[in-house]
Amino acid sequence: MKLDPNFESEEEIKLSVGLSMINLMYTSTNESLESIVAGLDVQSEDKILGILGSGQQGLAILENGPKVDLIDYEEKQIKYSLGLFNFIKNTKNSNKSCRNILYKISYDVNTKIYFSSVPRIKRIRKNISRLNVLPTQNIFKLEKNLSKYNKVYLSNAVDYNSFEIEDQIERLEKFGSKFNSGTLFYISRRFYSGKIKGFCIEKDLTQKAKALKEKGRMTEWEPRVLIKN
Repeated sequence: MKLDPNFESEEEIKLSVGLSMINLMYTSTNESLESIVAGLDVQSEDKILGILGSGQQGLAILENGPKVDLIDYEEKQIKYSLGLFNFIKNTKNSNKSCRNILYKISYDVNTKIYFSSVPRIKRIRKNISRLNVLPTQNIFKLEKNLSKYNKVYLSNAVDYNSFEIEDQIERLEKFGSKFNSGTLFYISRRFYSGKIKGFCIEKDLTQKAKALKEKGRMTEWEPRVLIKN
């Protein structure tokens, strides 16, 4: 789909300029959004905890109507994403404007295509009130009320800023112990191929996520879905 290169409104221009002026690491994602949604098998009754990052992953998850809590330890990421979410939430902004913003901030062609669908944008906007951004914090340091979540999107957080496999395994095992049996965990990069205490691989969902990831995606991402024992 070829999009109109012009901005539709003054607010769209302000948001685009504002977002571009925030110096941060993640302004968009090159993960497969299709893989994330399929790997988590997102349903409307789900309560999902996830890494915020650029915010696009959370919006993709939100389309199916679950309750979504996102968290990040970078204040700039939160500021960036809240600007984006508030624009989408504002009913004065058209579906086309929301589509344009999501399209223009995306540098990955597959992410651009994902957010080029107006019907998808409408579904995301319909559910935007079910999206919540938690106070700034490291997701692995969360302690309270984690048992209310039945699914967790971790992206590459398990091995982020960690270079020792033993530390990464310990990080995930300790974090996973705070959740109920049956909780799904989506990991975007395989940091370890062996068994992890307290978890087993959800083979069907992992296969679905990998199949979608293969559509022109970078090889650094290797989806893996774990289920808490």
